[in-house]
Amino acid sequence: MNYLAVSHDSRFIISCCYVSIKIHDIQTKQQVHKFEDAHSGNFLRFLFLISSNVETINSVVITSDDKFVISASSDKSIKIFDLNTKQQVHNFKDAHQGKIHLF
Repeated sequence: MNYLAVSHDSRFIISCCYVSIKIHDIQTKQQVHKFEDAHSGNFLRFLFLISSNVETINSVVITSDDKFVISASSDKSIKIFDLNTKQQVHNFKDAHQGKIHLF
């Protein structure tokens, strides 16, 4: 698992691992939804098995009203998912550009 967030009403745990996002209900202790291949798609999931240079989700947050999950990926995209409809509502392609310079 790469990243974790908890809804503000403490009802859900949102976790992401590589390219997928899972929603778990804390009270029932059950997974209630999975955004399969939320960022990179099936092809890159296959490539992950043979290469370590695959785009992965870098962070996940939930909005203060607990309506949306927002994720950012090393594929330079930021995506917004609606928790009620379980649908992606927007994709900011190439949202962040450039290279990281540590020194």
